Amino acid sequence: SAEDVKRSVDGFLAECLPGLPLSAALNYGEMLYFEICRLVMERSGSFPAGNVFFDRSWTRENACAQLSEALHSAALDAHCLIAEGRKRSSVVMAAVEYIDRHYAESLTLGRIAEAIFVSPPYLSSLFREKMGVTLTAYIHKVRIDHAKELLLQDQLSIQRIAELIGYRHEKHFMQTFKKAVGMTPSQFRFKKNS
Repeated sequence: SAEDVKRSVDGFLAECLPGLPLSAALNYGEMLYFEICRLVMERSGSFPAGNVFFDRSWTRENACAQLSEALHSAALDAHCLIAEGRKRSSVVMAAVEYIDRHYAESLTLGRIAEAIFVSPPYLSSLFREKMGVTLTAYIHKVRIDHAKELLLQDQLSIQRIAELIGYRHEKHFMQTFKKAVGMTPSQFRFKKNS
């Protein structure tokens, strides 16, 4: 919990800061901070935004308070990222970004794996493990989300929307949409526009 995170950081500070010269305290704090960042990188695939040890102007008078604030913030951010289930690897993040940019194209496991320089079986297995859904299910979700936006525009036909979001056949799009949303694209459009 967030309280456990706070207690852990407070425990570290209580044990390490008293009696230490300022430079040593900052060195220990920096080591803990980068260990937290390493953990976040492993679990989420991204480095925490803003490095408090480089972006901050430390003052001798406020160093302990600044160190405490920086470590509490980093630890809480790490806790939130992990607790929210963002346990994605950089490979999975690259696949997600590729899909988000190319959803309207013909996407296959092989094409995505080639684009991010991994083998298809590895990508398939890792994607399912980290995202909790198959790569194909994720592609459909991204496409359906875009279809919902396009369906609000009356001037586009269902067939044209299917083409714009990467489905070659309108029937396949309609089946996928109904399975995901619980109604046909036409029903969705009517309900949202009425």
